[in-house]
Amino acid sequence: MIALLIRTSVALVLTIGLLLLHLFFQYTLPYPLVTIDVFTIAAVVYIVSAERGAVVWYGAIGYFLLEAISGGTFGVYLLAGTLSILLGYWLHAYVVTNQVWHGVILVATVITVSKFALLLITSALLGEVLFPDVSRLFSFVGYSIVGASGISLGLQWLMAKTPLYTTKRLYSTYE
Repeated sequence: MIALLIRTSVALVLTIGLLLLHLFFQYTLPYPLVTIDVFTIAAVVYIVSAERGAVVWYGAIGYFLLEAISGGTFGVYLLAGTLSILLGYWLHAYVVTNQVWHGVILVATVITVSKFALLLITSALLGEVLFPDVSRLFSFVGYSIVGASGISLGLQWLMAKTPLYTTKRLYSTYE
């Protein structure tokens, strides 16, 4: 019981930290870098490294907190973000199934594209217009894909070079 409480508290603190990092990126960086979605990067790294379905719940909590401070219609980002993370987890668990570099890029791309597709569908159903200019939409999605894939791949490479991480993964596979 205490371990569950500690694990939940740590997850909540880390999610709030990711939210603050996401807000820092959104409000301080210039245009191409503003497209970096910290929740997508964290989800991809967690999916590929931990391979646990809890990432969907962490993403739901993160997007809920993001919805709580945003000015848009409540639930649009929550639905799109959570379902895209669920799709990315399913893709990694049942299609890619290993930690190769192109698997990281594929999962990051699928999460990013599905999130934007679900954002457009839900906003169209609600009568909102998120991107009035289609060329800006494609450049925004393109930068998001490159940013999420590149940073996730870099973080996964750094984690693979860490002796503690590789030893833990090696021994946890055979337990």
